[in-house]
Amino acid sequence: MKKSFFSLNAPLKTIKGMDALPVNEVPVPARLIVFMKQHYGKGCIPLVKKGDRVKQGQTIGSTENFAAVDIHAPASGEITDILQLPNPYGGNSTAVIIENDFRDERIERNTDPDYLEREPRELFYKLRRLGVTGINLEPIPLDTIAYPISTESDHKLALEELPPIDRLIITAVDEEPMMASCENSLSYYRDQVPDAVNLMKHLYEVNGTVTIAAPATKYDKATEAAKGTADVQIVSARYPNTLPELMAMKITGREIPASGSPRMAGVVVIPLRTAVHALRAVRDGDPVTKIIVTFAGDAVKPPRLLKATIGTPIREVLHFCDVKESSLARLVLGGPIRGKAQFSLDIPVVKGACAIQVMTHKTITPVAENNCINCGSCVEHCPVNLQPNILSRHMQFFNLDNKIRKQFTACIECGMCGYVCPARRPMLQYMQNAKVALNIPRRGIII
Repeated sequence: MKKSFFSLNAPLKTIKGMDALPVNEVPVPARLIVFMKQHYGKGCIPLVKKGDRVKQGQTIGSTENFAAVDIHAPASGEITDILQLPNPYGGNSTAVIIENDFRDERIERNTDPDYLEREPRELFYKLRRLGVTGINLEPIPLDTIAYPISTESDHKLALEELPPIDRLIITAVDEEPMMASCENSLSYYRDQVPDAVNLMKHLYEVNGTVTIAAPATKYDKATEAAKGTADVQIVSARYPNTLPELMAMKITGREIPASGSPRMAGVVVIPLRTAVHALRAVRDGDPVTKIIVTFAGDAVKPPRLLKATIGTPIREVLHFCDVKESSLARLVLGGPIRGKAQFSLDIPVVKGACAIQVMTHKTITPVAENNCINCGSCVEHCPVNLQPNILSRHMQFFNLDNKIRKQFTACIECGMCGYVCPARRPMLQYMQNAKVALNIPRRGIII
């Protein structure tokens, strides 16, 4: 087995010791709010109605949308309501309210010990039906990563012209600082990691190099995970090189087109947590109903790793961790740089969330539409060599047209520009709003 170890370091650091935290399970609450949209594509159509009784793991929402997966009941109980609610991503979507009966009744699971003998497309279909996606607030299915949708993009690469996948990158590092749910996977799921890596190789039909990105402190764990896998490369990475596009480019030297994904370069990047969820789905028949999240922020001392049931209101998580609601000034789902601020403590845990950040007024940096001081810090730190200072002004003054579209499309939304901006301009939000205004699809789902 071939191994190498090198680092993809960048300035931002995480909190020491977070990857070694124990995982505490949050009790399943009496009332669960399960959104029918917990993915990038259109929301699922509810398969239940008010008054129905459901079992844990039962499919309660389904869709055939290319960027969506099925939704499952996280607990047994009664459907007390189906209504439109503001979702964590912005906008409204259908939510199914489940009153927990605490009987823990589960549907019968279809196990498959011979899953590696199945065709990849058969397994991809099963993963959609069992609700497995990638990671972030609006994740995409695993087969969409391998077979993106062909659209009218600048490079006009046809689906059949995609290069074969010859590099698989399994990330056991979190995309942002102050998070440890992925890093902890090497320890928490240590017995399942080798099988999860082999499943990803089978799914994506990778015969070439497998790279495991792990914290430098977890080299031994990554080495153990690589047992039985030929031609393995082990790397460490630090933000922003933990983002899929940058990681793929740094490791392989292949440049990713502005509106594309690593798949266009024959590379697939899969979080280890997702790989384990996929293994448990195809082998054990387990749908995704619980996730591990990092609970951090200056209102939480010390930071914690929690295993939470999907649909659990954040308020219940705060009570479990003895965090006073009166001390909070901001609640963020996701990391401290790219996460989304929430308007209510009743927002539930969703399957793509990796972190819950709760902050007091002491650590919130005021951000406003201040004038750019032309310091050039954002240009210097932009990992994809854009001019965020100029682009942000285009959005600020609504000077948007097709001439500037390509540059906004190239933005990977790492948030470095806003992080280093001394004027505290909302740089990342400018970029995101411009993409919405110009109808630019999310990176990773198109070719």
